Amino acid sequence: MFISYTNCWVYGQTVTAEGYTNNVWLQVRWTDWSVGYSSAIYFKGDKYGNLPLSAQC
Repeated sequence: MFISYTNCWVYGQTVTAEGYTNNVWLQVRWTDWSVGYSSAIYFKGDKYGNLPLSAQC
């Protein structure tokens, strides 16, 4: 199962990984059309995974 696209972002639990700390989570849609959340740390771009500030869920 792979990520189809990111939809929006929310503030959530603070995560420290890969040398970064962030509390932004991205809502992702998987290729099977289910929806989940993943820490923005694991996405390229800024602290919001390059989603605009207006894309808050």
